[in-house]
Amino acid sequence: MYPLSEIQYCPCNKYNAQPVGNWSDCILPEGGRVEGQPGMKIQGDIKECGQGYRYQAMVCYDQDNRLVETSRCNSHGYIEEACIIPCPSDCKLSEWSNWSRCSKSCGSGVKVRSKWLREKPYNGGRPCPKLDHVNQVYEVVPCLSDCGQYVWVAEPWSVWKVSNVDLKENCGEGVQTRKVRCMQNTMDGPSDSVEDYLCDPEEMPLGARDSQLPCPEDCVLSDWGVWSRCSLPCNKISTRERTACLIRQPGEGKLCPNTTETEPCSLNSNCYHYSYNITDWSTCQLSERAVCGSGIKTRMLDCVRSDGKSVDLKFCEELGLDRKWQMNASCVVECPVNCQLSDWSPWSECTQTCGLAGTSPSF
Repeated sequence: MYPLSEIQYCPCNKYNAQPVGNWSDCILPEGGRVEGQPGMKIQGDIKECGQGYRYQAMVCYDQDNRLVETSRCNSHGYIEEACIIPCPSDCKLSEWSNWSRCSKSCGSGVKVRSKWLREKPYNGGRPCPKLDHVNQVYEVVPCLSDCGQYVWVAEPWSVWKVSNVDLKENCGEGVQTRKVRCMQNTMDGPSDSVEDYLCDPEEMPLGARDSQLPCPEDCVLSDWGVWSRCSLPCNKISTRERTACLIRQPGEGKLCPNTTETEPCSLNSNCYHYSYNITDWSTCQLSERAVCGSGIKTRMLDCVRSDGKSVDLKFCEELGLDRKWQMNASCVVECPVNCQLSDWSPWSECTQTCGLAGTSPSF
């Protein structure tokens, strides 16, 4: 008997998936509030950096190398791969240092503080302010130092060291010395010794002097007193004087020197004119941790001698000079604004009506 049916196995079609085209941009997740990761920047509900995915199109070929539906290759039509959009990091600086000491110990000067670079910006982060060659930024403001805060203090003169001795009378020419120190002045008088540069070198008393140890018959005078003040305006017609007191009358046949000494008043030598000097405005001073916004700028007023030296304000105040200047003013440091983008628009239609060669941008 002959069989009525026959079974023959059909050959299975073979399909081959192949990637085509370039990888897409890294695309971040859409919808819903995303959880921020360390360093992730989020604007509203839009994640701007962090982990996303990129895609590459897949095509499916049959055994005859004909393009068929991607489902034949058990594919969604694309390859998915994790990717990272680096998060920007702003320039990071240290906290402000302490203010330096005022650059002048008398009158107007400047004081300085600084920040140093802790971390450079990267991935488009906010840039640093202008830094110097050692990666620091400085803030300089005017300052005013009380001219009487440091004073010279001289100890009493030593005994005479006689160099030309009258052996009979034990008198003659010699030298006296004394110690002179710069000291901090307080309400209770000079207190602690400080560095000499803080005191005015022009005012430093002598530390040594040639002297005459009087012989028994000599006239004896006190040290000279201070010079009287020259009258203003300075001119050589005016004079100033100083005096000494008679301590011991001379012996018979001996004379006393003059107890008054006079000299002409010469401009910028022993006589001075005075005027106020106002500094430039400081940079805008913000609160300690602020980097922008409203602040205060200041300037300083001091008294300047006609030879350019800063002196105590009392010299100008005693002359009743006009001082109608505003010393403080409001100011603003503009705050930088980060670039802000809208939500993504819907995807456009594919640029190709058939196949996988087209693209679909979103803006």
